[in-house]
Amino acid sequence: EALGEMDDRESFSLFLRILKESDSAMMRKSAAYGLGRLGDQKALSPLIESLNDESPHVRTRAAEALGSLGDEEAIEPLTASVGDQNLYVRRALVKALGRLCRASSNCIPVQTVLPVLVRSLSDRDQGVRSESAKALGELGSSEGIPPLLGVYQTGDRLLQFSILQALGKIEEERSIPLLVRILKEEDENLRIESSNSLRLLSASPNIAKALPVSDLLSFLQDKSPKVRRSIARTLGNIGDPSAIPGLLQLLNDENEGVQLAVIAALGNLKDRRGTRPIVRLLRDPKEAIRLGAAWALGELENRKALEPLRLCLKDRSDSVRENAALAIKKILTADEDCNHKISPTLG
Repeated sequence: EALGEMDDRESFSLFLRILKESDSAMMRKSAAYGLGRLGDQKALSPLIESLNDESPHVRTRAAEALGSLGDEEAIEPLTASVGDQNLYVRRALVKALGRLCRASSNCIPVQTVLPVLVRSLSDRDQGVRSESAKALGELGSSEGIPPLLGVYQTGDRLLQFSILQALGKIEEERSIPLLVRILKEEDENLRIESSNSLRLLSASPNIAKALPVSDLLSFLQDKSPKVRRSIARTLGNIGDPSAIPGLLQLLNDENEGVQLAVIAALGNLKDRRGTRPIVRLLRDPKEAIRLGAAWALGELENRKALEPLRLCLKDRSDSVRENAALAIKKILTADEDCNHKISPTLG
C-alpha cells in the first residue's frame, strides 16, 4: 500500500502477481489498493476479475480501484456486482459508479446505471443509500430527480444530506421547491446543503430564471453565515436587480466570507447603485475585502470609482494594487467603447 501511495511504477507487475496468485486475502486486498493508486489502465481486467474474489476485503478494494481508474469499461461489471451481500462492498461499488459518472460525463450509459442506483436508494444499509444518492447527482440525469425527491421525506438524515447535494448537480427545475422549502428548516446543516445546491443551480442561466428571487431574499438574514453566503452568490448569478437593496444591507456583514459573496454578487449584477458602498470597502483593513471591492468596481464600469481606485494604486498589497489597475483599465476601456458607439450619431 505504501508503494502505491509513493506511485512506484516499478511495483506494478508485483502488485498484479500478488493480486492473482497470493493465498493471503489481505495481501490481495493491499495489491488492489496499490493498483488503484498507480492508476495504470492495464490493471482494469485483473481488478474486474477481483470483484468476484472470495474475500469482501479484496472486492471492496477492487471496486475502489476501478473507480479511481476512471474507465467506463468498468461500469457494467460494477453494476452487475451491486447486489453483493457485503455492505462495505456495496458501498464501494456504488461510490465507484459515482466517481465514474463524474469522470466520464457523456460516456455513461444512463439507462444501465440509473436503475441500479435508484434501487440502491432503498438498500438496507444507510451508507449504500447515501452513496447512491450522491452517485445519482454525479450521473446528472434529470431522470434521477423523481426518485430522489420521492425518498427525501422518508429518508434518514444522512440520505437527506446526500439528496440535497445531488440535486445541486442535476440541472432541473423540479428540485427548486424542495430546496427552497428546506431553507426554512431548523436543521442548520440541511439549510446549508440546500443553499449550496441552489447556488450551483443558479450557475445555469436556464435554471436561474426559474429561481424565486422574492423568496430567496429573506434568507439573506439567515443565522448561518454559510447560508447567507450561498444565497448572496445565488442572487448574483440570477441577475435580478430587485436583489440589490437586500445585498447592500448585507455588505457590512460581520462574516468576511459573506462580505466577499455579496461583493461578488454586486459585481455580477453590474448595478451602479453598488458603487459608493463598495468604494468604502477599498479602505477595509482586510486585504481580501479590498481585493474583491477593486474587482467589483471594475465590473460596475462607473467612472465615479476612478479616483478611489487611483488612490488604491498605493495600497500595501500587490494583489490589491493589481486589481485596482485592472479595474481602472476596464472602466476606461468601457468608456472608450461607449464614446465610439455614440460618436457617429453625434457627427
